[in-house]
Amino acid sequence: MARAAGYWMEFQGVSSATLGVKVVSAATHIEGAQRGDSLEAVGRDGDLWQGEDARSTTELVIRIRVPKSKLDSAMAWLSGSGALRFSYDPYKAYDVRIVDEIEFQALIPGSDPIYECEVRFVCQPYRRMYPEASAITITESGTALATQGNAPALPRVKITGSGDFSVTIGMKTMFFTEITDGVIVDCELMDAFTLDGASLLTDHVSEEYFVIEPQQTIVSWLVESGGLVTSVEITPRWRWL
Repeated sequence: MARAAGYWMEFQGVSSATLGVKVVSAATHIEGAQRGDSLEAVGRDGDLWQGEDARSTTELVIRIRVPKSKLDSAMAWLSGSGALRFSYDPYKAYDVRIVDEIEFQALIPGSDPIYECEVRFVCQPYRRMYPEASAITITESGTALATQGNAPALPRVKITGSGDFSVTIGMKTMFFTEITDGVIVDCELMDAFTLDGASLLTDHVSEEYFVIEPQQTIVSWLVESGGLVTSVEITPRWRWL
């Protein structure tokens, strides 16, 4: 645990400082473990590791103090799920939820007694950029995209074009058929939509979605006869372990 005197945390867009909550100590960053299975083979030393392309959630434990006069507001605040940020790393946010009960214990008596508690946040394994990076518009095939973060990103990609074509971002290529005026691909949701978001286009796209690796990558496209791509707009959703 790291001493957090003078630190603040922000949960669901509300800062601890605005509620009179003091962060007493905060867990240092914990990297989510890679999921997989460890198997022992007959006649082989050690084990065989079969890793998944996924990581487990992590848990952050935060100790806070709050005056009794602010206790009701703090209790209402510390529930549910949302983005979590800390003053010592303000440009990255965890996606978290609170699942355990929180026990507030009287600590310092007085006219406005001070209560203390531990809050356990279950965190998704990746931190994301805060605020979110602006969309990057690319109008020329073969353009290099400078990346940020140290983990694969699952972008939102808006492609303006029509007909049949393919778009490649780094090592991932998606194929599109019978597109009218464009398509939006949400790689977190693994879905594709019309530009107005009113209709699904999942049947018009290939099954493998874009992933932006943490290194400079190239954005390019190829069009079939009669096809057209005029721009690719990428909202990258940079991530860190």
